[in-house]
Amino acid sequence: MPPRTPSGARRFRYWWTEWDETALRADPRGGLLFPFTREEGIQADPGFPNRLRAATGITGFGYNYRYLGSGRVSATAIADPAGTVAFATSAQIDFRAPFALQGNTYLEAPSARYPTFHARHLGSGLVLWTDGHATSRRPAYRTDLRPDRATPAALGEIAPGPLDDSLFDLL
Repeated sequence: MPPRTPSGARRFRYWWTEWDETALRADPRGGLLFPFTREEGIQADPGFPNRLRAATGITGFGYNYRYLGSGRVSATAIADPAGTVAFATSAQIDFRAPFALQGNTYLEAPSARYPTFHARHLGSGLVLWTDGHATSRRPAYRTDLRPDRATPAALGEIAPGPLDDSLFDLL
């Protein structure tokens, strides 16, 4: 599984792109998954508006970095590949603009502070599991957030319960 933030001197390689800090330029061909996909834009979700995308590349999907992104996880370390999230449609709260969304390339597990699973496809989000199959899911919405940090519409969790990491962990 690709690590979450491998880096070089002034270049940072992520799963979706390589970011050149000096030139302030993203190159999708330098992303960690590019040798396997041989496609630019595979990480772009056409349902995610361009104005919300990050400067460091086209996104729309987030990676289960907390459990898979250590750089030491092999496919054989995942006990339930059909039940472990690899990627999903993702966005995050932009706290500079209340209730606004912005691009997010790292999918947070339900035990994290704020949800990042984005149900932008008719109330559902897309999930790619570590065995390679994909499904559409409706999110579990959180009710435990502070009112001043309310979750924008369509951000929730890929989980049976709001703080259940069982679909993300390796067990």
